[in-house]
Amino acid sequence: MSQKFSIYWYQQGPEFKQAFLYNLRDNDVQQGGKIPLGAIIQGSVGLVAAEAEVFGWTGKLVPFNANRRCEWQGYELPCMASPALPAGKVSGGILRDWNYAVAAITSDQVKSMAESLKIPVVKTPEGTWVINVELARFERQGAGRRATLI
Repeated sequence: MSQKFSIYWYQQGPEFKQAFLYNLRDNDVQQGGKIPLGAIIQGSVGLVAAEAEVFGWTGKLVPFNANRRCEWQGYELPCMASPALPAGKVSGGILRDWNYAVAAITSDQVKSMAESLKIPVVKTPEGTWVINVELARFERQGAGRRATLI
């Protein structure tokens, strides 16, 4: 099976894994600067809020702007998913190409659920508390981050 991308940044260094930047491919990052904790970075396969600082690299940082709603662990949350996703119900094949999204923490109960699942809650530079969620379904994926677009 051929790969769609030539560089998967989470395979290039532990700093990308530690920050949960699994959405970055090929030319999504450049050397220099830093990706701050909580900054939302737009990657080839979706959006992720950095769960740790990444020094020596930069990418396309975007402010949190909810454009969808998603269901996560029984909660309906404002989410920021790729603007490339079509409106309405989205098939699994399309979701695989835009797997990563960012969901806003809307209550103490949502925050507690994330913490109980060991999912980092981070604050964006604009002050919104968020978690990273995954929209597609993969065999080895943990169920804790799975979300469904509404």
